[in-house]
Amino acid sequence: MPRFFIVDPSLRDMRGHHFALSTAAARSAASAGFEPWWLCAKSAGPDFESPHARVHRTFGATMYENYRLVNEQAGNGSDRNFLPRVLSRIARVGKSEPPLQVPAAQVDQATTFAREFLLAMREIDFTPRDRILIHTADGATFAALASLAGEISMDEAPIFHVATPYDPVGIMPNRKNADEVLHSVRSYFDRGFLDRKIFLYGENGLLAKHLASLWSVPVRALPLPAAAAREEEIAAALAYRREQLGVDDDAFLAISLGSARIEKGFDLFPDIIRSAEIKGANLSTKLKFVLHASPQIIGRHPMIASTLKELRRFPKKLVKLLLAPLSEGDYRSLLIACDGVVLPYRRQEYLYRSSGIVTEAIAAGKILIATEGSYPGEAATEAGGLVASTPREFGAAIVRAAIEKDRFVASAIAARDNLLIENAANDYVPKLLRSEALAHGQ
Repeated sequence: MPRFFIVDPSLRDMRGHHFALSTAAARSAASAGFEPWWLCAKSAGPDFESPHARVHRTFGATMYENYRLVNEQAGNGSDRNFLPRVLSRIARVGKSEPPLQVPAAQVDQATTFAREFLLAMREIDFTPRDRILIHTADGATFAALASLAGEISMDEAPIFHVATPYDPVGIMPNRKNADEVLHSVRSYFDRGFLDRKIFLYGENGLLAKHLASLWSVPVRALPLPAAAAREEEIAAALAYRREQLGVDDDAFLAISLGSARIEKGFDLFPDIIRSAEIKGANLSTKLKFVLHASPQIIGRHPMIASTLKELRRFPKKLVKLLLAPLSEGDYRSLLIACDGVVLPYRRQEYLYRSSGIVTEAIAAGKILIATEGSYPGEAATEAGGLVASTPREFGAAIVRAAIEKDRFVASAIAARDNLLIENAANDYVPKLLRSEALAHGQ
């Protein structure tokens, strides 16, 4: 039986985006006739396992290793200004910007990835019948693949499917600048590997078109797999809404999901909520905000800490903060329990960049309220949701969603049904196989 290897150096526990996507991919691979494997982090604990895939602990450095290193060094006094410089730079990273000077101890993730992956290939004895999916590719991934192509016989290698949610001109982890990624990708093309041994994907249609234009090579869209909420999840969410969140059935519950980050516009929520309060003063429907605000890998940015302090001043009947990472069950319950998901993501950072939360929200049939002119905003428009550009507009959009809830919910349900057909979880791997067939003229 051919094998399907899901390569994710950041996969190390049974929660979050990496685990959910790797699980969906493994199930789809099994349905397509492959034996699924996970090449995951060496730091995955002894209890880390899956009924859907064989687990091979391969990688010593996760995608987030350098973020942790930066935070530790900033906290230990080796360069106390380094973390603020990284964070303030996020919004202006671009193609022409010079490489960021980093501490000497920083992990060379491209070299590490290539070395550890090559060892795994030799240990497992990969064959040309096998497939390899790298589903959250960062800059180090593209550089490592260029290096690997010079170390192995590509004719004897498996077929690689490399998907990214990131825009190298915007925010892509572990790359010096956009040119570094471009040079790696062009090397695949120059060696004749593209659409023969290496297939490239963007996680949404906008990103795929952008990358194809940026790199002048074929890049296909590979949207995240979507699955409907199960009956037991819906029942648990209803109880969670009433008992844990204290939200009445007739209230309008607006939420944020994931870590509290500046590029996700978390710092805008105080003004958004104030605007919604003013515009919804005469609403018969109560508004309730539950903001998931777990810390980033690198800790809390001072601006985020200040925002949380400001949010705590709102009445608890209006705003509830969830400051710790949620279990997979509670995360799903929060999503399914809400009426609308608010995504005030910065336009520059999310012009093309994908978002797993967008897919999750649409798949759950929720009203999306997102930034106009961004990928989440386009997804919200296509799903019959609302877009906004300023905190005042976001507040007005939330109130409008509450007033016209039935109409927006009907649109959200229609979008959910379409998404579950177009991006069905079981079709995730067959889409990759169809890319191969089309490229080979079959």
